[in-house]
Formats: sequence, C-alpha cells, structure tokens
Amino acid sequence: MILNTSEAARHLGFSTRTSLQRQLAAGLLDDYRRPGGGRQALLETAPEGLPTLRQRVQGLTQIRYNSPLWRRGGAEEMPGWDAVAERLNDFLDPSWPVPPWDGDQVATLAVCLEMAREAAVAA
Repeated sequence: MILNTSEAARHLGFSTRTSLQRQLAAGLLDDYRRPGGGRQALLETAPEGLPTLRQRVQGLTQIRYNSPLWRRGGAEEMPGWDAVAERLNDFLDPSWPVPPWDGDQVATLAVCLEMAREAAVAA
C-alpha cells in the first residue's frame, strides 16, 4: 500500500505526521519513498525485500507501549493495561516474588502476560 505522509502517520498510529517528516528529512525512510505525488512524499508500507514501514519506524523511535505504533494488531485489538493487569494478577500466585527475577521467572511472566492480554481482548 502506498500512502502520503498524513495517511502513513495515521496508519502507524501517530497523531501528527511530524515524526515521519523528520525521519524523511533525515533520509531514514528513503527505501520506502515512492516516486510521484509532486511535493507530497509517498511511502510504501510493505516493500518487497524490506521490513514493513511499521517495523522500520519502530526501530527509529522510542518504545511507548501505549502507542498504537507498538500494538500488534492496531488500537482496536489491544485492551487497556488496567484490564491486562487485572487478568495477569489472576494468573500469578499472590506469593510471586518481587524483582529482580531470574530467567525462568521472566519467561513465566512473559507467558502469563500474553495469556492475560488474550483474556482481556476476549472479555
């Protein structure tokens, strides 16, 4: 799909196109630019042989888990973190240790967090 910067920003979950324009000006998205559009920059969201535009922009920005940019299926698929926390607390034993955690505990937490997210989406 080929989008202009405003459309691409909305597609990625940005509220404005400023972040994309800065990345374009710095030459960081040159592989995703497509000819045409006159003064308007056109971006391809899934060029062959490259990561998706979403993956590239994620690699260039700070992680903000409450941003739609970082959600797998978009804003409609991700429940609020309070709902996920409620489900996660149901999965974890009250005696769950406080950090620092070892590798096995982190793996358990990751599995429980994914189960909690899925349960919150289903609710």
